[in-house]
Amino acid sequence: MCISHSYPSIVKGNNSLPPEDRLLKFLVDNNADTEETVQCANCDQESNKKDTGVMYYCNTCSQPLCGTCRDLTHKARMFSHHEIVSLAKRTKAKHRKCSLHEEPYILFSTENKSMLCIRCFRDMQV
Repeated sequence: MCISHSYPSIVKGNNSLPPEDRLLKFLVDNNADTEETVQCANCDQESNKKDTGVMYYCNTCSQPLCGTCRDLTHKARMFSHHEIVSLAKRTKAKHRKCSLHEEPYILFSTENKSMLCIRCFRDMQV
């Protein structure tokens, strides 16, 4: 049933759903308003993503941390250059960087139906 128009939706063919839309999945996964339970990487304390005062995120380690573990584990000098932010301000680097080149995504390829970094874009066969 179509939610916005209240009429039945008909799926043609083998009653299967269309293929996954990777751009839509990327956009939904990166939506900041979604409910998400986050677990501290060190002590496994769970917290709701919207509890911004309780949880933090180390962008360098790409790990969520509770306030206690942030203080205990990242006080050492070896962690002094780590970028720790409140969970609400975290960057989803794993979604924003190409896993092959570790470069940020710059565009979406409609031909490949995937996000591309500058090196992927340059390597494309035209």
